[in-house]
Amino acid sequence: MDATTGEDEGYDWPEGGVIGATVNITFVVDIVDGDFSGVATGTALQDLKLYTNLNDVVPAYHFPNAKVFRAKYGGEVKGRVMYDCTVKSQGAFTENIG
Repeated sequence: MDATTGEDEGYDWPEGGVIGATVNITFVVDIVDGDFSGVATGTALQDLKLYTNLNDVVPAYHFPNAKVFRAKYGGEVKGRVMYDCTVKSQGAFTENIG
């Protein structure tokens, strides 16, 4: 939502607009010991925490509410299934990077 007013003397004064997040996640699931159960498009997710490193204590992103907007599954290869999901935030979320 860009705007200018006389008070801005003709210079840009951009506004943040609506804040949201879209996350693309690729899963590789080892299914040697059991059946694969994925996440379907339309699934509501609660308390989704995403970490940048295995040993991190605090998540890089925390989404109290999010929704899966796309789930694309690949075939099984050597006892593993790979699939991609597109997840979008719903409401406020926290970002702990930098």
